[in-house]
Amino acid sequence: VDNLTYRTTPEDLRRVFERCGEVGDIYIPRDRFLRESRGFAFVRFYDKRDAEDALDAMDGRLLDSSSDDPIWKTIISIPSP
Repeated sequence: VDNLTYRTTPEDLRRVFERCGEVGDIYIPRDRFLRESRGFAFVRFYDKRDAEDALDAMDGRLLDSSSDDPIWKTIISIPSP
């Protein structure tokens, strides 16, 4: 998953991606010095079909937060393999 704000948490992503199936784990790489998100994440599903459904359903979707502030909103972008 690409195009994430530094405030996006694994819980935010889990809540959104669990709509597509059972999520195995979520990893958001962090800058080693600043300890902030690098702007992307890996979301792993237990079932390949769920992952494929997520690719179709989530690409380009808005990741809403609890705020109306645009800085908290992320358009989910799933890079092509």
